[in-house]
Formats: sequence, C-alpha cells, structure tokens
Amino acid sequence: DLYAFYKRNYFKDQEKLKRNEAEKFKRFNPTAGTFKFFMAPPTLSLIGLSAKNPNLDQFNNFVGGVGFGLGGDYYYKDNRFISLELSNRVNQFDDFWWSGHEVLARKLDISVRKGHRKNRFEYSYGISYTYTDYNYSLPRDNSPIKPFMSDDNRRHFTDSYSALGFSTLINYQLTSVMYIGVRYNPSIYSFRSSGKSFDYEHIIGFDYRLKF
Repeated sequence: DLYAFYKRNYFKDQEKLKRNEAEKFKRFNPTAGTFKFFMAPPTLSLIGLSAKNPNLDQFNNFVGGVGFGLGGDYYYKDNRFISLELSNRVNQFDDFWWSGHEVLARKLDISVRKGHRKNRFEYSYGISYTYTDYNYSLPRDNSPIKPFMSDDNRRHFTDSYSALGFSTLINYQLTSVMYIGVRYNPSIYSFRSSGKSFDYEHIIGFDYRLKF
C-alpha cells in the first residue's frame, strides 16, 4: 500500500544519508591505514640564496611563483601520518622569460616529514634533500636597449649543488580536498664543487594543495 511504499523510501533515504555523512566524516577525519595522494600547484615563494653562490656578494631573497609539488600522506594512526613530497621552486614568475634575470635558481626538494592532525589543522616536520640548479648572467655591455629576447651579448654561467636541511609545513583543510598553509624549508649544509660546509638557504612560501 501507499504507507508501506513511503516507509520503504524513507528508510532508503535515511540509509543513503548516513552513508554520505560517514563518507564526509572520513574525508575530514582520516583513519589509520588511509593513504592520500596530493599535488601542489604554483604558489608565492621566498627563496633565500647564500653569498657562496657566484655573482652574489651577500645573502639574497628572491620572490618567485613558478613551481609544483606532489607526493603522498600515509596515516599510520588516526591523527598521525608520514608524508613524502617532491617539490620544485624557481625564483621568478615566468619560466619562459629567463633571459631577463641576472640570477635564476631552480630548487628541487625531496622531503620526508612526520605529521600530526588536530581537527582540520595539520602540521608536519622532517628532513629534506635539495638540489639547486643555479644560473647567472653578466650584465649587458653598456647598452640599455637590446632587441626583444636577445641575449647574444651576455655571458651565462651555471653551477649546481646539493644541500641537506629540514622541512616544515602547517596546513588547514578548507574542503574535502583543498588545503592552504605555509611552508618553511631551511637547508643548512651544502655540497658544492668548492667543498662541503655549513651554508644556510631557505624556501618560505604559501602552500596550496589538493589531496585525493
């Protein structure tokens, strides 16, 4: 009859609602055994380079917006996780117009962090290995105006080195997949062609990532 029909539909709707609520709860409250893949689009970063780099006479900070990141989080407890991340940052905004920069540094970073979660907040800390591809150009020869995209009169030099340091990240979960926060990756010991030594550099920036 009509009453039984509406009764069956009511219980079906209630079961569907409970399943949706359980799924939403799980997205905002990862449980032990959960793995989440993440990707981080380009964001604003402050890249600090030491005076040991060629063409720099003192520690310098450069602002950049080119880069990416990807990795995964594994929750070994409901509020604890291990994070592995590969990220790339460049001290400029447009990777195609490199010729206009006196100093260009690309930093490729691999980090392993231990993370903690409280409600929607996550913070993690760990160690990192950073490879830096460093390029610098001597100024143009006494001529302020040159043809568009012409670098024929400039001398370019390259250098590369690796460094060990730390990685920290604080995030807040906005939606089921969107996170925003800040990162601080200091490197403290470098391996250069000139030798090994303590050498401070950093990456400080906004963090935006999507977790699936």
